[in-house]
Amino acid sequence: MIVPSASYYFPGVIRGAEAAAQEAGVRLVLGVSNYSGAEERRQLRRLFEHGVDGILVTPSEVSLAGTETLALLAETAVPVVVVERSIDDISEECRLESVRSDHVRGAEIAVNHLLSLGHRRIALCVREKTPTASQVIEGYHLAMRRAGTPQDSTMVRPVSRALNDPQAHRLVVEGILDWCAESHVTAAIVHSDEDALQFASACQDRRVRIPGDLAIIAYDDEIAALGTVPLTAVAPPKYDVGHEALLMCLNRIGAQRRGVSALQRLSLSPSLNIRDSTQSQALHVGAAE
Repeated sequence: MIVPSASYYFPGVIRGAEAAAQEAGVRLVLGVSNYSGAEERRQLRRLFEHGVDGILVTPSEVSLAGTETLALLAETAVPVVVVERSIDDISEECRLESVRSDHVRGAEIAVNHLLSLGHRRIALCVREKTPTASQVIEGYHLAMRRAGTPQDSTMVRPVSRALNDPQAHRLVVEGILDWCAESHVTAAIVHSDEDALQFASACQDRRVRIPGDLAIIAYDDEIAALGTVPLTAVAPPKYDVGHEALLMCLNRIGAQRRGVSALQRLSLSPSLNIRDSTQSQALHVGAAE
């Protein structure tokens, strides 16, 4: 199993895969690529050389399409399950399977929760250039459209990450909060947890009440509960993703031996953990009207 990180998000995925491996009596070997394509391929080659029976891999890139990693995976006869990445743009000829969280559905769940509480001016603040971003944006627009809420492209705000410069990132957050106040935003979905906690901290510094003035939903639920105001959060089913990916890989190993060819692509729905950062806005909205 190769993952891009063992510190954020993926520990739950790893635990799920490890539990499934123990239940099946097989050995799971873990490698961490640190979001390096070159390191990812080096570890894949090493595992192939050691004669592993199957591979679980979370690619470092947003998409596998056209990458050297895809070329390497397409050459092997070893069963490969792609974990927490979409392979919708990958040819069936590559013989890949996948298990991932349905982040489109995750964003829908968040929007629907806020709509049910009376919010209509809902912003989405999403970290740029992450594998999850495009799916979260898609789910946000889908839920708003289904609710008949007027579409406003400005309500999706990219959150750029200034590496190793907390002050620069704080300025990005402050700028988005200024915009929220000017645009009469009453709720925000913020991906990821780290950014959501920074938003909440900046709100408290400004005496912006959470959730009275601004409701916040975090996305990932790794550390969202640990803020001064525990944050409602979308929780991708990380453990289940890892568990099902390992089982899928074992099933593919057996299917190859039986001559079965049908491939699987499985997506699992996130859940919503409701905490103190969201509450009903019915009275507030009614007064404004």
